[in-house]
Amino acid sequence: FLDKTPAKPAYNPEDDPVQILLKWFKQDRQGVIDEMLRMGVEREVAEGAAIVVTSQKGGYKRCVDNIYSLWAHRTPGIDVDSQLVREVNARNPGTAENDCDVGVMYEDPNAEDPYAPSIERLLKAFREDRKGTIKRLKKAGVRWDHAEDAADLVLSQKGRYWRCAVIVGGLLDNMGYEWGDITHHVDAINKGFYYVGSTVGDGVCDVDNMNHDPREGW
Repeated sequence: FLDKTPAKPAYNPEDDPVQILLKWFKQDRQGVIDEMLRMGVEREVAEGAAIVVTSQKGGYKRCVDNIYSLWAHRTPGIDVDSQLVREVNARNPGTAENDCDVGVMYEDPNAEDPYAPSIERLLKAFREDRKGTIKRLKKAGVRWDHAEDAADLVLSQKGRYWRCAVIVGGLLDNMGYEWGDITHHVDAINKGFYYVGSTVGDGVCDVDNMNHDPREGW
């Protein structure tokens, strides 16, 4: 019996983007960050990448793919394609998250919902110290009424609570770090809303979301 499947190429750490980036960050962390900034990567993303990649935790591989692509597609002496840089800096409009946000370390890429651990921590924070958690959110820049609504909506775990939980949970995850993203998450809570068709619906953390079907609106 002959196995006709081609032999798998032997694993070579020198070709593995994770190992390559780990080595670079270990050898010259600041130099790699400075080079990313020179290419046009936002500071929060570059500093976040250094933390996330070296942690090798959670959803770090998405960050590795993004950052490594900057070098993989670079021609010496020519600036990196601005579209590529835009993709590295991009944030998911539904979650306000960038693939290199510090909070990515707390995700579970193998779970049905990668954000489940973050949502669990948020639920625990609201249950154990609702007032204190709302205070922390307010201090970060979340409007008082949105923070109050977020607590009610997330604790209800009903209707369209998921998106609010992911964004507020992500904000708390990022808040423990100097370069964790605050601005985009706070803006998403204060200014984000659902579209229903072409009509503007409820704000992302409006308490009324618990009465809406999660599939309704985007």
